[in-house]
Amino acid sequence: MAPVTEDITRDICLIISDIVCIALVALPCIILEAVGKPFERGFYCNDESIMYPYHDSTISISVLVVVGTGLNIIAMIIGECVTQKTNRHYYCLMGKQKKKVPALIGRLYSKIGIYMFGAMSTYLLTDVAKYSVGRLRPHFMDVCRPDKSTYNCSQGYVTSFICTNSDTFLIKQSRLSFVSGHSSFATFSMLFLAIYVHVTLPSKLGSMPKALLELIAISLGIYTCFTRISDYKHHWSDVLAGGSLGIIVCLIVIYKLSDFFTPENRENYELTTYKIPDARSISQASSSSGCETAVTLDNHR
Repeated sequence: MAPVTEDITRDICLIISDIVCIALVALPCIILEAVGKPFERGFYCNDESIMYPYHDSTISISVLVVVGTGLNIIAMIIGECVTQKTNRHYYCLMGKQKKKVPALIGRLYSKIGIYMFGAMSTYLLTDVAKYSVGRLRPHFMDVCRPDKSTYNCSQGYVTSFICTNSDTFLIKQSRLSFVSGHSSFATFSMLFLAIYVHVTLPSKLGSMPKALLELIAISLGIYTCFTRISDYKHHWSDVLAGGSLGIIVCLIVIYKLSDFFTPENRENYELTTYKIPDARSISQASSSSGCETAVTLDNHR
């Protein structure tokens, strides 16, 4: 009983450590959103890039998170159910030890855990950039509505002014243009989904269905990025930086933390090996049976 108890204890400790790691990444984001103050950047009176009207988002942050995470989880459930017949073990978030739980549950835990860690890492890096840079959004002037009596445009760069809008939340958000959070999360989640589909979907279904699903995922991510420009929420450079951040985090997480590209997870064929008999064995078998013996090596799934 002692070895079993030790295995269970080790498994519980590994799960707790994974949860703690994700929580530690998420905690700074929560603190920044609650009490963080962005860098108070000034403006030029003739800067037309911050004079666009305010619009509601075409894709809200709640819809983005639910759809992006939901599609990945659904894809993982389907993908692991399809591949569980050929994958009898799974890897934990930070290691490669077998666990005494059903393989499907273990593999889902591993994949979803890695996705959540990557998503929260993207969120953290995005927030650090937002609050450190404090770049004004394209609709800043419309949201702030600065009191013209409190500053003088002849001075050039204006740093001291008072916003007449009483909505402090909107004013704070209007200073968080760089980098685009929608873009970073959309590119991370959709690229993660596309790569997962690419390495998981069996090749016997053909290349076109796989390519179509990947194209849909990438298109959703790109469309989200473009809406941030058309909604006047971000400058194009904010969107480009956010998209690049999401791609970089996704690739690092997949290639350094996941097991997507291990032999167990990219088996498009099953390699079966046979022991090749030596010449003496073949000769003896032929003479005893009176017939020819053929040795075949077969690569198949």
